Amino acid sequence: MTTTLGMKKSWELHGQALQVIPMATQTHSKAPREALRGIEPCFLVRGKGCRVWDLDGNEYIDFRNGLGPITLGYFYPTVDDAIRQQMEDGIIFSYPHPLEVEVAEWLVRVIPCAERVRFLKTGGEAMTATQRLARAFTGRDLILTCGYPTVGPTRYPGQVYRRQPNQPIGHLAGVMPHLFAEALQTTPD
Repeated sequence: MTTTLGMKKSWELHGQALQVIPMATQTHSKAPREALRGIEPCFLVRGKGCRVWDLDGNEYIDFRNGLGPITLGYFYPTVDDAIRQQMEDGIIFSYPHPLEVEVAEWLVRVIPCAERVRFLKTGGEAMTATQRLARAFTGRDLILTCGYPTVGPTRYPGQVYRRQPNQPIGHLAGVMPHLFAEALQTTPD
């Protein structure tokens, strides 16, 4: 059974946003789908725990976890207190902050294979760095993945590319078909 929710304010703002923002959002993953009008929200205004509320006051369970980083829930007191404290000291500096060292040391300690840590801003940036590192380490240009990555330049299914001289390398990624054992036998080194 599907219940259609009242979302008049949300969809009005969506129409307004379309006039100044492509897809009414800064990221494709946040774009509301017309097919789900009346079911999924366009805009969220508040969150607490695993629940979020839209512009019209409808309540939802956020199974998307803020697109990844909200694993402890919204308005988690320990996290929010640490954020408030850090905001009083400043949040953007032109040189590293001691917390970077503290977190990196903790990650190296708890991740058995980690020797060093690099903090990046986006998933796409992390995927690109991973591909560059793999190419440098292996000396190969070809990148294959098993499955469908959700970020970065590796989200084109069924494609395998080789680097050409004097050509950009962003397209040198492909997703292995689901029957990848057979595909591995026919994929070039």
